[in-house]
Amino acid sequence: IDGHNDVGYYSGKSPVFGISGRDFCNQRSWWNSPDGSEYIIHNHSVIHPSCPEKKEFVRAWSHMTGYLIRPNDDGNSCTFIYLTQTDLKGWIPAWAINQGGSKFAPQLVDKLGRVSPLYVEWKSKHKPDEKPWINDDPYVWEKN
Repeated sequence: IDGHNDVGYYSGKSPVFGISGRDFCNQRSWWNSPDGSEYIIHNHSVIHPSCPEKKEFVRAWSHMTGYLIRPNDDGNSCTFIYLTQTDLKGWIPAWAINQGGSKFAPQLVDKLGRVSPLYVEWKSKHKPDEKPWINDDPYVWEKN
């Protein structure tokens, strides 16, 4: 879309037998402060021709999902804030929602903590020059 926005398709199979997997078509936006003190990545669902619905998934809807990352003063850690408001659509029993909701975010943060130290080496082998989140385009907060 521009230097700070793209549209992406994401899908996942359900870990519970009898419950359909979910997919998303999201507009993702990113911003980093010029001094490197804050990084924001957020997305929301959109209807877009590049990601048509697929019969094997229920199309879920992200009202807002985002990350705020602030490096800590020690230079070796960061503060990581994650939020989401998502409608998974379709039928999912309450017990599965409660179990998934209480485990998903902690597992996500745990996994990020495990894989983050490996990122620099991984990125050096996977499109090392492709870093859309680093650009000089001005971020437009609102269109006039």
